[in-house]
Amino acid sequence: MSEALRADLLAKLPNDPDWTAFVEGVWTTYRRYFREHAARLSKLFVVEPDRKKLSAALAFCLERSLSHAQDLLDAYAARGGVIGSQSSAIAASSVPGRSKGALPAIETRSVAAYQRAIDEAGKREGGGA
Repeated sequence: MSEALRADLLAKLPNDPDWTAFVEGVWTTYRRYFREHAARLSKLFVVEPDRKKLSAALAFCLERSLSHAQDLLDAYAARGGVIGSQSSAIAASSVPGRSKGALPAIETRSVAAYQRAIDEAGKREGGGA
């Protein structure tokens, strides 16, 4: 079964030696977990990948001997590539009661406030401080 997944991945970009080298590297390094890696790599093809960005990401990974599927996905995304699962993610603007771009307010405290809380907790436990 894993060999069929490997063949399917290789067929996605049959004339790209960097793609072939990367898939073969994943196959060699992570054969036991190849199915999981193949599933991740397949996300690149949910939408047509930007070949220039994908080539740059492949070159990056191969130059550094990175052979983990997530390394390639991260390198591709860092170059502005869109990965299929990203397009289906829930946008913040779709959350009821939240306007587009609005983020929840986050309360911040000083380090001194945390120190006071620690000191007070110590006093309550009888440790004195």
